[in-house]
Amino acid sequence: MDGAVEKLHKLTERDLEDAIKIPGRCIELLNSPDSQLERFPLHVLGPFLLQAVKETRNAGQKIEFHPLGIARLSFSDSRHSTGYHLHLFSHDWPTNNGQIETPHTHRFTLLSKILKGRLQNRIWKITEDPNGEYMSIPVESNPTTSDLAINEARPVSIELGEVKDVNEGEVYSMGIGECHTTEYEDDVMTLIRKIYINPRSNITAPRVGDAADVGVDQDHYAYPEELQRLGWARIETYLKSLSSKGKPKINSNFK
Repeated sequence: MDGAVEKLHKLTERDLEDAIKIPGRCIELLNSPDSQLERFPLHVLGPFLLQAVKETRNAGQKIEFHPLGIARLSFSDSRHSTGYHLHLFSHDWPTNNGQIETPHTHRFTLLSKILKGRLQNRIWKITEDPNGEYMSIPVESNPTTSDLAINEARPVSIELGEVKDVNEGEVYSMGIGECHTTEYEDDVMTLIRKIYINPRSNITAPRVGDAADVGVDQDHYAYPEELQRLGWARIETYLKSLSSKGKPKINSNFK
């Protein structure tokens, strides 16, 4: 299908409906950041993403369970790649020794569309501070393995800045190096588009003595079979529920 991804910015709702009928086409579009899928309404995204999820599962892809309570499904071979990823936040997922989310930065620019639920996105201001409780760490990633080379860190302090409530169907964005946390009560599912991953950037992590706790690497992600079954079932259930959301209402009061 030569040239199929040349003009993705002109994708229509009919294109997404047609993609469902072509094996591999949904995955192809999800691996192309220029497709701008977040601009489509939920009732169109639901069946499209459901087909992609089924194909991804049949291909043997695993859901990753982040120790902060996030089920993450990548539509590519790596969670480190650009393109689209599904995130399902839930307090039902096991965490890493009760680990909770702390203010942190990302090495990529992202757009996040809320497919289900609502969350609060909190932006934190970073200031250099020798007595700060956080560390800013220059890092460089290996483009082949995604391993991080961590350089000398410097202490910083953080202060809460903007707080934004993001509701179902809405989109929020985060730039490289922006420090944030997300808070939610009930399950939240988002479609994440990673636009650009910077191999050289700074990440922010809690300070432990004169070092920093930079989190967990891939070896610490959980893949237990019982969680896989629960994760797939919940993702598919939520996507199926999107089919009826946002559709134009038809007046049936005929006399």
